[in-house]
Amino acid sequence: MRQPFRKALAERNSGKALIFDSGPIISLVMNNCGWILRPLSKRYNGNFYITREVQNELIDKPLNSKRFKFEAMYIKEFLDSGSLKLIDDNADVETNRLLRLANSIFRADKEDLRIIQRGEIESLAFLKKMHADGLVVDERTLRMLIEEPLQLRKLLTKKLYKNVTIDRSNLRQFQKLIGDVKIIRSSELCVIAFELGLMDKYADGSKRELLDGLLWGVKLRGCSISNKEIERVIKLEGY
Repeated sequence: MRQPFRKALAERNSGKALIFDSGPIISLVMNNCGWILRPLSKRYNGNFYITREVQNELIDKPLNSKRFKFEAMYIKEFLDSGSLKLIDDNADVETNRLLRLANSIFRADKEDLRIIQRGEIESLAFLKKMHADGLVVDERTLRMLIEEPLQLRKLLTKKLYKNVTIDRSNLRQFQKLIGDVKIIRSSELCVIAFELGLMDKYADGSKRELLDGLLWGVKLRGCSISNKEIERVIKLEGY
């Protein structure tokens, strides 16, 4: 499990920030864990931010649907209460530049592969602009593009049944622009909440089963955590 959020909790300095993509918030809400954002943000002594594009994905569009209207109302309360804060700023130039590069790194059949959505890249652009502690994202493609681009090429080749190549010049430009990015997933947030005792009321005598249930819950609702990672986390926690 990655350490930036755990480290930031310990430092207790002011002016800290985490930028959230839509995926982790959805994973937590669908796993009935959205409420942990409030105590975690207080413990963090900083702010959890979302961009306007993420607000559009999580709240604005769903409010006009029947299927996700209540979920959008539920998430909106986090903004209203301050557990999440909206970034009232613009990063269109940097977002467009990063989006163009990200979607021209991999090619198949002589065509660029569009692998990243605007909302994810906008969050990444604001991460750098605000010098935030980390990017909270569950989606595997963006995480692998940042951390393991060569493995991502193998994954895309396997998925598409095509030979996927890398434009190394675009990859180097992308990596230079983003610098060192700390990735946090909803699974890490759940582990921190577990360690802080926020989940104890659900344990029913077995904290191991509680942790297993938390991690499988977010995994099955969009968090890219592997079975082996879940087993490793449980062992590291002493169960």
